[in-house]
Amino acid sequence: MIIIYILFFSFWLRFIYKKYGFNISAFLVSLYLTGSVLCSAIMIFYPDYIEHYDRITIASVSTHIIILFLMMYPIISYGNSIKIENLRISKQSLKIFSWFIVICAISCITISMIDIGKIMLYGDFRQAREAYMLGELDTDGPVKRFGAIGYFAAMGKLISFIATFLFFYWKFYLRNNSILTMLLFICSFTVAIDNLTIAGRDGIVRCILFYIANYTLFKKYINIKRHKGFAFSILLFVMAGGIFFSAISSDRFKKSERGVFFSLIRYGGEQFYLFSYNYQRFFNDGMDPIETMFPLIYGDQYVAHDLNKRARADYYLNTFSTVAGSFVRRIGVINTILIVSLGFITLTTIFSRKHKFTPKIGLARMTAFLILYEVLLLGFFYYMHYSKRLQLYLIFCVIFAYFTTMLRSKKHNALLNKV
Repeated sequence: MIIIYILFFSFWLRFIYKKYGFNISAFLVSLYLTGSVLCSAIMIFYPDYIEHYDRITIASVSTHIIILFLMMYPIISYGNSIKIENLRISKQSLKIFSWFIVICAISCITISMIDIGKIMLYGDFRQAREAYMLGELDTDGPVKRFGAIGYFAAMGKLISFIATFLFFYWKFYLRNNSILTMLLFICSFTVAIDNLTIAGRDGIVRCILFYIANYTLFKKYINIKRHKGFAFSILLFVMAGGIFFSAISSDRFKKSERGVFFSLIRYGGEQFYLFSYNYQRFFNDGMDPIETMFPLIYGDQYVAHDLNKRARADYYLNTFSTVAGSFVRRIGVINTILIVSLGFITLTTIFSRKHKFTPKIGLARMTAFLILYEVLLLGFFYYMHYSKRLQLYLIFCVIFAYFTTMLRSKKHNALLNKV
């Protein structure tokens, strides 16, 4: 049945590539295609690992594809239309917004370095991760610990993708080498640094995905020979990230019967059979009522680190099953289809409508696109945007981007010329 995923994403990728080239939308689809191929590799080379082949059915796979398509299509469609030179953003508005992102990200990095020191005391990433899963590693939130600065720090780890986009925009499109550009470069690694505070390896992968996605947006403006310094810096990060990723993987999975290599394949492929597990277990009812998907209205629902303590299942629930699988596990199949159908209609309308005053919403709409794209990009693994506070931060980010533009006069909303 996994071949259905491969065929679907291959066809979609081929359609995008033939019409638009390998752009930011093609990258997103190719990521999901890669995951489906890795899932096939698990089934071929490690057939004894998957215990419930009978749960991987045409119905479960088809439902997964339908849900993903409804989630992805509006963002994929808008991503196909993006041309950096056509973004209507005033330089002054961009500068204000960029400094706001820098303040948030640097605050987060500073606090994270303190917490990483605590991780190192364990001497083993596996022990540190187990402590986190048991709730022993948790500390009070940054707001409680650092007051007003904590609000900026809490937002900082959520906007690494935006920081990366702004770095590429200033450095490669505007060709700006100011201190702001340098700080944005540092801020682009916030998510990786923050994730190390819980002995996680996901942050390193996210950061790499952010860079690849932005490269597809700005590749026509990037000259490797002209930007050797930054290319070398990014290479150093990839090497350092690879070392940390390998160390964490080795510590966490060295006792595994199948070894570290299998854990890496499973990391990118298990989503596409575990969705079928969730489909079968949570078809009628998820772990929570549908209202919990709207924390801005109904408030937060506590979610334990160990989900098997909240729901009975014959498989481990703290695993990847894509953003679609996260929704199904949380609220069931029918409710998931209802929500994503509503989202499909809403987002298709927002991103396809021809606004009369496009210059006034250029930065805000691009910010909204980056946030939603990140949901799907990281949704390759699972959905992580449940929190009311998290959603408020992201909405505030879009509103702030909008008002920084509105503060400028109309004459500043013309297309930027390269400097």
